[in-house]
Amino acid sequence: MRNKFYYIILSLIVTLTSCDYLNVPFDNRTRIDSEAKVGMLLVSAYSRASDWTIMELSSDNVDHNVGANLSIWTLIEEEAYHWEPITGIRQDTPHYFWNETYKAIAAANLALESIEVLEKELGLTPRLRAFRAEALMTRAYHHFLLANLFCMPYGSNSANDLGLPYMDHVENEVAPKYERGNLADFYEKIHQDIQAALPYVVDDFLTVRRYRFNRQAAYAFAARFYLYRQDYNRAIEYANVVLGSNPVAVLRNWREGGDLAIDIEFRGNWYVHADNRANLLNRVTGSLHQRVVGPFGGGARYSLNERNADSEGIRANTPWTTSHTMQYFRTFGLSGDNPKILVPRFYEYFEYTDRLAGIGFPHMIQVDLTTDDVLLNRAEAHIMLGNYDAAVADMNVFMTNFTTGTARTKDQIVNFYRNMAYYTPFEPTSKKHLRNPDLAIVEGSEKENLLHAVLHLRRIISTHEGLRWLDIRRFGIEIYRREVRGGRDIMATTDFLAVDDPRRAIQLPESVIAAGIERNPR
Repeated sequence: MRNKFYYIILSLIVTLTSCDYLNVPFDNRTRIDSEAKVGMLLVSAYSRASDWTIMELSSDNVDHNVGANLSIWTLIEEEAYHWEPITGIRQDTPHYFWNETYKAIAAANLALESIEVLEKELGLTPRLRAFRAEALMTRAYHHFLLANLFCMPYGSNSANDLGLPYMDHVENEVAPKYERGNLADFYEKIHQDIQAALPYVVDDFLTVRRYRFNRQAAYAFAARFYLYRQDYNRAIEYANVVLGSNPVAVLRNWREGGDLAIDIEFRGNWYVHADNRANLLNRVTGSLHQRVVGPFGGGARYSLNERNADSEGIRANTPWTTSHTMQYFRTFGLSGDNPKILVPRFYEYFEYTDRLAGIGFPHMIQVDLTTDDVLLNRAEAHIMLGNYDAAVADMNVFMTNFTTGTARTKDQIVNFYRNMAYYTPFEPTSKKHLRNPDLAIVEGSEKENLLHAVLHLRRIISTHEGLRWLDIRRFGIEIYRREVRGGRDIMATTDFLAVDDPRRAIQLPESVIAAGIERNPR
């Protein structure tokens, strides 16, 4: 593998704890006094924290698998599955994600401040202009990640929903006080940063393109942001830049992946490789997520199981394919009483601090943005605008590249889902009620059934990666908690997440609440 841990923890970034973002006076900090130093600083403007474990365990991709020998790695899994406040401060917790993500934002802000100083001396050189665009883009992106975890989804009530502190400057005060504001204003600030950055993002000065905001990654993020903001014309416009006139040329080569040896490490490495044309933005994160979803006994208590995969998830029938023949990138079942079904999309890389003692830090390369996801985002935006033929064309491009299936007509896709029963916890299907009133989705309509198709395809393509939780939030999908024995036998339901349930926003870390930031309502 040519992938490396492309991040540098620079001494000039002051560690963030709770809300004390920068507790060192400006004059005591290292000065960024050259273009090269700005570029080095921006390497640290990408969070080392993953939110995948929290989001995946919160979603309907997992059940409570009942069995005496089924265990968890950490308490995070149980708390996330039950939509409870998540305790702890180590990797994969809200505390870790909050601190590391705001730390990345602090690096972006310090870069922007340094660029302003250098511009007075050097003028706005092409390199400084590109670095400013990257800093604005990564600042917007990390605020967006925070909102997706800790805020309610964007919609008509966003002016009343809680936002988060939007850090748009270098903090020079000790123990400053922050207000959360509202989500509409928070999204508006993300929009402003994106618009200021997007025309000037270039690849010319990036040595490791897939781990920084290159041009394709910037437009892919913009497409996702505007899809979530329900600005569908912009989402399509920016997706078009990424996909070009021939999307197949930039999508993942799933046939190549399917021809690989049946090996978790080999396929995981192939999926995250920086040279893979589908991967637009990779991040190295400190995470145990691969252990939680991977081929281990730990993490089996709350996981994707055979019943879930076959009836509603990655192995459920679609208009293009039948069960178990969907993808070149095959799922893996485990032996014995372990009910896990897994897809090798990543692999853990362990950094030893003491090889003799066998201790160190686990890392995961996660692919945040891909061309496959951009294509499905464009299909969804077309559906929301009533451009059904364009949406069907996009889904056909995706599925004929992803599977051995052939293209389907709009009527074939609509009728497939129209004839499918709605999900119930004991008779599960991939068709769940879409209850977000903002989206004006009429049950039985072409719009609804095409949305069921694109949501199912995204659920397949993002298994283990948490995006399903964001779709559940955005579309008001209501989900149950179930106890399942032997990976197939549904025993009981234990909880229910309604469309207006405030648990759709993950609770802030206790350390942040203790520092004076308003908690999410419960």
